[in-house]
Amino acid sequence: MGGFERPKAFWLGVAAITAGVGLHLPMYLGARDDGYMLAGMPWDGWMIAGMVVMVAGYGSILYGLAPQLSRRDATDAAVELRALDDGRLTGAHLKLMAALTLAVAIDTQKPFTLTFVIPGVASEYDLRSPSHAAPGHWPVALLPFVGILGTVLGSLIWGRLGDAIGRRASILLAAALFIGTAMCAAMPAFHWNLVACFAMGLGAGGLLPVAFALLTEALPGRRRGEAVVLVAGVGTALGFLLASWTAHWLIPHLGWRVMWLLGVPTGLGLILLNRYVPESPRFLFANGRADEARETMRAFGVEVAARPAGSPAAPEPKLGLASIFRGPYRKVTPVLTLYGVAWGLVNFGFLVWLPVYISRLGVSAGQVTTILAKAALFAVPGAVVVAWLYGRWSARGTLVLSGALEAAALAVFAVDGRGVAQRPGALELVLIVLLVAMWAAVSALAPYAAEIYPTAGRSAGSGVIAGATKLGGVAALGMAVLSISPPGIGGAALLAAIPAGLAAVLLAAVGIETRGRSLEEIGAPAHELSATG
Repeated sequence: MGGFERPKAFWLGVAAITAGVGLHLPMYLGARDDGYMLAGMPWDGWMIAGMVVMVAGYGSILYGLAPQLSRRDATDAAVELRALDDGRLTGAHLKLMAALTLAVAIDTQKPFTLTFVIPGVASEYDLRSPSHAAPGHWPVALLPFVGILGTVLGSLIWGRLGDAIGRRASILLAAALFIGTAMCAAMPAFHWNLVACFAMGLGAGGLLPVAFALLTEALPGRRRGEAVVLVAGVGTALGFLLASWTAHWLIPHLGWRVMWLLGVPTGLGLILLNRYVPESPRFLFANGRADEARETMRAFGVEVAARPAGSPAAPEPKLGLASIFRGPYRKVTPVLTLYGVAWGLVNFGFLVWLPVYISRLGVSAGQVTTILAKAALFAVPGAVVVAWLYGRWSARGTLVLSGALEAAALAVFAVDGRGVAQRPGALELVLIVLLVAMWAAVSALAPYAAEIYPTAGRSAGSGVIAGATKLGGVAALGMAVLSISPPGIGGAALLAAIPAGLAAVLLAAVGIETRGRSLEEIGAPAHELSATG
């Protein structure tokens, strides 16, 4: 069902990468008496051998996935796709949703992990941070900066890969990359940690838009919106919990580097979960693989009689990234990009700066952390409410409402940040509203982007919008690297409130409503968007 023709090569590559990471472990374990601190130590022979084995492993994986690059003319599948949309949720659909919920959790756990390793990284390498001046030293903010930069590029690269080699193959490739980044646990030099963090970002940024594109294309039309938003919301919340729990239990005993080693079990787990993740039927039809598409549909409980060969549709042109900024998307794509950038400025900027500003006003940073932790408890029930609104009320309206609430909460800080910060009850209420609005916005944005673009460019379009959420993070973390911050809590709030409010207003005007509509009705025909972008 959309598998690859050389599974032996793929599994050999996975084994090689895992073994290559294992060859790095003697270096890590040998430092147990020093608190697993490796700064300044030279590479040993096992590490070098491990790197060679890993390079060979990635070559084998690419060879195993390469048959997915073959492409035939699209197949006329209007009858089949109507049957797919009119179907009901089956056990196979629920397994797919469960698998991709865990995939989203594993994926989002990667960048969340940076929050918990930064103190240890700053201490071991004597890096400059808000709590450690270290003049003349590199800033520790470089680590999350290169990681988030990697997610931006990963969203764009994997978005194109998802449309070229398939959704499932792209997910497998991202999972294999997760395994390899575990080698960073034994990297002595800080700059090698930056390289591994960038690679982790590539995989993490790329997996989400492809996963949402696949899920959007496989679920029945009547339940598509709310189901995809539920997967996004619950998966993201679980990712944060996974990162925080593992950090709490492991770092005190095994040091911050152990968090990198989690790439092995999570990457392998994601690969094993793919037994429940078939290729998208729409992608298969669009690439002339009708027999595989019908086999997948039968697994989903949709029976469609095979039709005689020789009835291909017009060839589906390959779409470039520029295509999603043309035609019917010339307005909505820039607005969604602005929406994503605003979210990134809040998540990676305002919330990161907030404890520092609050402490200057005489409120302990620990109190802010406690409030944020309480607000996180609303994430899962909030995801259920957002999924209901998205699927039963309005997809566009849910995004507009979330963006407006986000801007309103930030506006309170902009108008009277000092007063709010000095009233614990008010601070807690406004932060809860802000975080719930943020969870809602990010849970609905990726599924919405996956719905509005055509099959030939759905993964690429989703990748651009997913990358936009991280682009705001690149801007905010870039300011941290340069030791620049907005003037006070009001300035930090305005930096994100203005684009968030503007995006909500513009989306209300130019957004495309997707609730209750088939993907073929929503998306423009690919030939209208074809370009060499």
